Amino acid sequence: MKRYLKLFLVLCGIGLTSCGSSGGGGGGATATPAKLNIDADLAKWSGTACATTSTYTITADDVSVTINAFPFTSTDNTMSEKILINTVDIIYTPVSNMFPALPTQYMALGGTQVDMGGSVTIPVRVAPQDLKGLPVLNALVCTSTIYSYYVTMTFHCRYLKSGDTFTVSAQTNIRFADFVE
Repeated sequence: MKRYLKLFLVLCGIGLTSCGSSGGGGGGATATPAKLNIDADLAKWSGTACATTSTYTITADDVSVTINAFPFTSTDNTMSEKILINTVDIIYTPVSNMFPALPTQYMALGGTQVDMGGSVTIPVRVAPQDLKGLPVLNALVCTSTIYSYYVTMTFHCRYLKSGDTFTVSAQTNIRFADFVE
């Protein structure tokens, strides 16, 4: 029995030493959207809405998200570490099962960097023109129907010094409709 107990303790010790930071500084981040509710108008009308001679344009909607980088309080942490934000995934979850599923959108951020203790504000295109032009959403033009979704924006980040990766998410809500101008 003692032999098994010693083996167990050794294995636990190995498991504990393999966990944690890779020693590259580290820290974390938070993501906060500027708006919690977004109305994404599917049609910006020229002339009278829905008239046979009127036309409309489709414009994209963005939400500003502030990423705050903060260091962990540890001895191997340095304020000189930076976080590189590469991409963001935008996932739409219907508020009701009556609303159709929408495809996940992906946005490259061109290697946006933020210093530990600093912040950066990123405009995230939560309603791009091609998404608004999908048949399931375009069918809402000239109707009073509104589709509502929870939006999760997941930012893919990497510590520049250590190379460790992590994600940070922000949530907002979006309504798609042909809103009255």
